[in-house]
Amino acid sequence: MKNYTIPFLFILLLFTVTSAQYYAVDKGAVTVGGEISFASAGGDLNEVNGEKATLMLVNPSLGYFFMPNLCIGGELLYASTSQGESKVTGMGGGPFAAFYIGDEYSQMYPFIGASVMLISGKSENGDVTFEESQMDIKFWVGATMMAAKNVGLTGKVYYLMESYKKEGVDESISGTQIGLSMGVSAFLW
Repeated sequence: MKNYTIPFLFILLLFTVTSAQYYAVDKGAVTVGGEISFASAGGDLNEVNGEKATLMLVNPSLGYFFMPNLCIGGELLYASTSQGESKVTGMGGGPFAAFYIGDEYSQMYPFIGASVMLISGKSENGDVTFEESQMDIKFWVGATMMAAKNVGLTGKVYYLMESYKKEGVDESISGTQIGLSMGVSAFLW
């Protein structure tokens, strides 16, 4: 006769974890999100002949609420931009933390958050191609408006600090961005 104790306890634990949440940002809930960001970027890192760059970023994320209103997770990034003869593409990832304000009666969840991301990429300028790396630290404030029980529309304003290093160059350069991003978040609870 087989021992079913461990599978039974696993199923019981799974049922307890998945049924213990009462609202979108409660302990044990999971959020799956995605954003498309548009930004005007300046500083030594982003300006060419005094002109700012316009960037488009795709940024999916996955987070877990370790306690009510506190989400910790990870995010990925794909970025591509062109300016004159230059083209830059990059991919990266890193952790984030966000604190939401609200309870089971809320239809809107304001939040604040921060993230760190490491990015590697490739720059092309005419016939010259080189590898590059970048570290981003981002702070944001925003809100998620629930469009349905488990789906919210998210908007946020962010401030981004960048540190960039080219292959074969000893010093790094830095820049900042202030931007607005919008996206959709699904809350599994």
